[in-house]
Amino acid sequence: MTHARRPLLLVTPIMPAAAGNGLAMRAGLALAALAETHEVHLCVVPVSDPAPDITPFVAAHAARIRVLDLVPDAHAALIGRVIDPAERLRHRRGYARPWLARFCTKAAYDVLAAWAGGTEYASVQVNGLHLAPFADAVAARVRVLDLNDDEIRTRESLAAVHARNGDATQSELERAEADAYRRFAAHWFPRFDCVLTAARADAIRLQAEYQGTFTELANGYDPILPKPKPAYGRFHVLFVGTLGYPPNTDAARFLCRDIFPHLHDRAHLDIAGPGAPPDLQRLANKQAITLHGMVPDLAPLYATAAVAAVPIRAGGGTRIKILEAFAHRVPVVSTSVGAEGLDVMPGRDFLCADGAQAFAAACCRVAADHGLAANLRDAGTALLRRRYAAINVRRDLRRIHAALTEAKQAART
Repeated sequence: MTHARRPLLLVTPIMPAAAGNGLAMRAGLALAALAETHEVHLCVVPVSDPAPDITPFVAAHAARIRVLDLVPDAHAALIGRVIDPAERLRHRRGYARPWLARFCTKAAYDVLAAWAGGTEYASVQVNGLHLAPFADAVAARVRVLDLNDDEIRTRESLAAVHARNGDATQSELERAEADAYRRFAAHWFPRFDCVLTAARADAIRLQAEYQGTFTELANGYDPILPKPKPAYGRFHVLFVGTLGYPPNTDAARFLCRDIFPHLHDRAHLDIAGPGAPPDLQRLANKQAITLHGMVPDLAPLYATAAVAAVPIRAGGGTRIKILEAFAHRVPVVSTSVGAEGLDVMPGRDFLCADGAQAFAAACCRVAADHGLAANLRDAGTALLRRRYAAINVRRDLRRIHAALTEAKQAART
């Protein structure tokens, strides 16, 4: 006798995907995992217009799909109509909630509730702290909040980067965002049965600072069969990241402006990801740098890469881009911030360098020392299989939901 799977609501800020954007991949991992045990109803509250397309991957795993329109609250709408940049910035600093939470409105909750149609969900999982209020729109026995990133730390680290770069205004804005996320965290963390973090250190730190239950759910990536690498006169350095995401934008600027001048006569730089700002395009035009934009299949770029560069200087959580490089058997050079949250050892799994010259020297070392490159490839692949295989992460997520459900049932009896 077969039993119908119980409905589960998954709320995400991006269309889940099996590959590509790190945020989409984490949502995709959750969708694929939970679809094995539940009838998943997927609600996407996109971080930007236009509304994302429903992909075959999503259609194969979600029983129902709804993409909400992005309509900001009245306060945010007024801020958006302010013409003077300085005045608009002043109002942004005074906005009480995280800026991405401007789409969390009663009208949006009502749309979700109407779409749910009175369904009592076994679980609701919300991906992203700024979307936490959507959990109140439906009835669910278990409530899970998944933090792809610790936005408080991310905004604080971005504020420090802007301060170092002499941009006091942007630094102040990021500190205001950090404060807004801190208020959101204090209010919403206790209202979930479990808060998932991508890094164990984040779970430990948040458990000490806030009320709530915090559990690590690592990012995952499955190893793939890499393509053979063609020979090139210059070695290729690859950076992958959505360039509309501030930590990635800063990393790309750091790579092009500060690191690459130490490499330009020996290397070619490939940058894959949408949203390159004009200043980055100008930097690329002056050097041996190719901006590829959105790349549906990264395998050919990884096949040509001698080094995967992760020059991240701000952010939280863990870097799926490092796991992706491990999966493609490409040696990684990363800053210490870029490798935070992963159980990696500098010198064994990747090379670590924080300064521009040191980062460039590490890239050159990997490209020149074939034995070192082979050791890094082998260590990265082994770690991926042992610790970060997606199949294991999907299993862990199902176990978390099952344990929470069992605990709730036991409490009711």
